[in-house]
Amino acid sequence: MVVDSNSQPVCVIETVEVRIVPLGQVDYGHVVDEGEGHASVADWRAGHEGFWRGQEMIESLKNSTLVLDDATLVVLERFRVVERLRTTAE
Repeated sequence: MVVDSNSQPVCVIETVEVRIVPLGQVDYGHVVDEGEGHASVADWRAGHEGFWRGQEMIESLKNSTLVLDDATLVVLERFRVVERLRTTAE
């Protein structure tokens, strides 16, 4: 189940693929399929690195020295929506 930022259920998903790859090997296909509108792999990486290095993540991980380079392993998940529980307009 996926919940929104208010912990309200939004939909049920089914994981169909999980890949663990070095950050430097994230491909454009994944970038496009993620659907966040990134124009390139470099754009995707900059956006994600900004999130991972953000204050909220640092506090969550209790680690201010997070190392991110081409060898850093990342988890790429592909899923499908099984059931929508409510619309985003609600």
